[in-house]
This record gives sequence, structure tokens and C-alpha cells, in this order.
Amino acid sequence: MSTKTLSIHEPIGRDWRDEVVNLPFSPAGGRKGAVPAVVDRQTGERVPAQLNMGADKQAGLLVYIKELKAGDVKRLEWRGFEAGKNTAIEGAVFCREEADGRLAIGGPNWAVELPTAQRPGPPILAFKGVDGQWRGGARFDKTPKLEAVQTRILASGPVLAEAEILWDFGGRKKLSC
Repeated sequence: MSTKTLSIHEPIGRDWRDEVVNLPFSPAGGRKGAVPAVVDRQTGERVPAQLNMGADKQAGLLVYIKELKAGDVKRLEWRGFEAGKNTAIEGAVFCREEADGRLAIGGPNWAVELPTAQRPGPPILAFKGVDGQWRGGARFDKTPKLEAVQTRILASGPVLAEAEILWDFGGRKKLSC
């Protein structure tokens, strides 16, 4: 497969750190379970990237940029798609259902637990500390009886992780997050 060079120019004379850039890009050949293979041309390091359909319905490539100095040009190399997940890349994020039924959204050094039908509750149930232990015990305060919780994973990294949660308290009482 041929490679393609993607360039990001810093135009306003300031340093940028930990930014997500949306490049207008519509690559062909993506398949379910495949992730974009993008590397920094200067260092050869893998860069977290994922395809994204914007609000304007235009395809784009989300790329995580750790650092871009004032006036610099960052050159990335598109190498197509690879099978599997690239959440092991530094800075990558995820949203996934764990083996114990816990829905977790997080990154390399953090995670929060979101509610599911098996584990209902408020938007954030707990957080995972740097030692790997889950902490917390959030709850709703003075709410009607919870009848159902629906959770959907909308995006699962490595640049953007997103879940949609709908709580049904009966009748027309619903909460969406």
C-alpha cells in the first residue's frame, strides 16, 4: 500500500500541547475492527488516530498531537489500516465493556466507570486510581424510581471515546448523558 503525507502547520505563533486535530481525509479500505496506522515522519513513532464523521457529515481523521512548537510543521505518514486496537499507543483513550460488566471510559493513566443495565446508577459510578484500584460510590440523590438504563458505545478511541447513556425513570422522566 502506498503511503500519504499529512502536514499540520502551526500558523499563529504559539506552542500547542495535547491537541486533537481533525484533518479532512477520507481514506478507502477501512474495515470493521481496523484502525488507522499513522506515524510521525520525523520520529517514526505511532500517533493515535481514528476516523471520524463530523457534525457536517464530512469524513475526517482525528489525530492526537502531543506537541507542536510555534511556527513548526508536523509531518505525519498515513500507512493505511491495521487490524486490532491501538489503545497501547501513548495518549490513547478507550470506551469498552469489561469482563465483569463494568463499562469503562479512560486512557493510559485514568478510567471512570459508567452505568449499564447490570450496574445502574448516576453518570460516573467510580474512578480508577493510578494503582489500578476502583474507588468511589456515586448515587442519585432524591430521584424517582429508576426503571431502565440503556448504554451505547459511540466511539472507542484511540483519540475519541464516547458513550451515550439514557436513564428512564418512568413516564416522561428521562435523563440523557
